[in-house]
Amino acid sequence: MQTPISDAINRHKGHISFHMPGHSGLYNDDDITELSYSGNLLNKDSLISSSKQLVAEVYGVENSTYITNGATCAVHVVARALRDKTFLIVGDCHMSIFSAIRLYNITAYYVERHNMKVAILMVKPEVIFYTSVDYFGNVYHLDGDDLGNAILVADEAHGAHLVFSDLTPKSAVLQADIVIHSPHKTMPVPTGGALLHYTSVFDERIRVAISEIHSSSPSYLILAALERAIAEFSEHGIRYYIDIFNAIECFKANLNNSFVLCESNATCEHDFTRLVLQSKFSASSVCKCLEEKNIFGEACIDDKLVYIVTPYNYTNLGTLLHALNSIPDNLPPCKQHSIEINRDEICLIKNYDKFREIDLSEALGKISYREICVYPPGTPLVLPGDVFTTQIINFVKEYEDSICGVENNRVFVVK
Repeated sequence: MQTPISDAINRHKGHISFHMPGHSGLYNDDDITELSYSGNLLNKDSLISSSKQLVAEVYGVENSTYITNGATCAVHVVARALRDKTFLIVGDCHMSIFSAIRLYNITAYYVERHNMKVAILMVKPEVIFYTSVDYFGNVYHLDGDDLGNAILVADEAHGAHLVFSDLTPKSAVLQADIVIHSPHKTMPVPTGGALLHYTSVFDERIRVAISEIHSSSPSYLILAALERAIAEFSEHGIRYYIDIFNAIECFKANLNNSFVLCESNATCEHDFTRLVLQSKFSASSVCKCLEEKNIFGEACIDDKLVYIVTPYNYTNLGTLLHALNSIPDNLPPCKQHSIEINRDEICLIKNYDKFREIDLSEALGKISYREICVYPPGTPLVLPGDVFTTQIINFVKEYEDSICGVENNRVFVVK
């Protein structure tokens, strides 16, 4: 794949800068602004448009666009573009879609995956929004025969790399009308680098939404990195993932019995590059031991450790293996935590006009104005409209350091 953005930047390296950003190239001379040679992300005809079309060809889609504000911005763009339609949110989805529903006053329903078919018949949604690859590497594919005429939107933030290897599960780009990718999670891209793929019928709606939501000063550092990463993986991805696969197989073969790898179940596939290790220990206590050896993973959640393996870190799997096999057997055991929420199987997501902030200790019996989740993974445990129970309040207190939607022990409730 050609790299027109990077090539243009390289041709003008070292130019005298009297323009934004204020460091004038001293911080990083890839960090420029919209100049005569660099194009404009928000213009349909520019050098960046040529780059976006090359990306679309790599991913096998009709249209692709760069997003430098992260996948959350891409989610909001999609919600803004389709705000006049009824949404069905399927299963665990990132908190960004719930905030977008509230912000754009979208009529939306929530349903667990196992009730999706019934919900489609009852709600007749115009948009079905689901997570294609979840935080633990589980890859879900929806049955096209059951979707009716709904627009299918896949949040595949954790799966931007899937198209580059036959060893990984298939990407949602093969099925969905709109797909959100976050290459910074699994590819050599700075934090915030995202992609939005879509069929041409949505071109006008999405371009207008991007012009209203996306920063008018997109990071050229991120734009160029996105372009280079996609070009690199389109050329070398097959070999990269063969090497990663072999390294992970060796890792698995030598892992001691204290840890078990969580892989696919009957309802989904599993991306082997997402190592999820389960044990009898508290994951946070294992993480603490590893961090003392300067090894940092993606997350520790209850009894699970999450590691993202890429072409740039798989050679360190031996070090991780040795550290895990050296974990002492007297670490604290894991306490499993869960919340049972009393809500309808097909739940209308409530959009309330008025709210107030109160202390968590006063929340019992009150209605939550917004979603509450543990981050990571950022999928809501409490939805707008859920009633605060003693169980919810105690859970929030226990996880207060990693809870989103609660600030300084205060929550937002319906006024």
